[in-house]
Amino acid sequence: MIFLGRFTAGALLARLPGGAHAAGVAAGAVAWFAAVFVVYLFNGLQDLPEDIANGSTRPLAHGDLPVQSAWLVAGGAGALALGLSALHPRLLCWTVPMLALGWAYSAGPFWAKRRSWSAALTTFGLGACTYGAGAAATGAEPSRRLFLFAVALSLWIALVGSVTKDLTDTRGDAVAGRRTLAVTKGRRAALAVAAGGAVGTACFLVATAVMADRSLLAPAVPLVVGAGTLVTLLIRPAAQPRTPYRTFMLSQYAAHAAVLVTVVLIR
Repeated sequence: MIFLGRFTAGALLARLPGGAHAAGVAAGAVAWFAAVFVVYLFNGLQDLPEDIANGSTRPLAHGDLPVQSAWLVAGGAGALALGLSALHPRLLCWTVPMLALGWAYSAGPFWAKRRSWSAALTTFGLGACTYGAGAAATGAEPSRRLFLFAVALSLWIALVGSVTKDLTDTRGDAVAGRRTLAVTKGRRAALAVAAGGAVGTACFLVATAVMADRSLLAPAVPLVVGAGTLVTLLIRPAAQPRTPYRTFMLSQYAAHAAVLVTVVLIR
């Protein structure tokens, strides 16, 4: 659902020359949901060995979804995403890179998920594509406010999310031959990198809000809180190993909710 939140933020923060056509935006949202679904399902298909080793509850690893059925569903969703995006030529310009990055993240020849630096680059691109798609679905031009917010939240995904996601998956990742920070340097070192990335990203959004657009101060607050929480977890580890990743997720949910509230109040 967070991808739809990013898509919505892209639509809300775009510079609208007039009223956006509701049906067009809805079709764009369906197309994007289908594209994201393909990326996630394809990732699940490619991650089966490590997911099983990690005891994942994902439908494929848990045996709830047959592999053959998953491939058929992925193909159908991909066709839907491209077909609906073709109705919005500008949206298609975001959908194709989104699917390509999803492939590059999960499969050969790039296998970006196997290394933290390449995972960060591809997840940054996946996030940025979603914000761009939201603006494209409205037929609007990206505004400076959207550009700054998209860069900051895509950095949050790349520097914080892609690292904290791996903290609890070291066993399966090692079995699959991944060389993530958590596998090669240990969980504490990986958490330190994520905390540093979080502090840097939060400072970036606060600075750009102060210098360029004060309306971005509201979504900056959750990132500041999230960064502080991750630093605290580095000093005093939590009992639950997934707490750093949950912190990342809650912070970005709150940032997108703040955008919605801010846009409604301003308009």
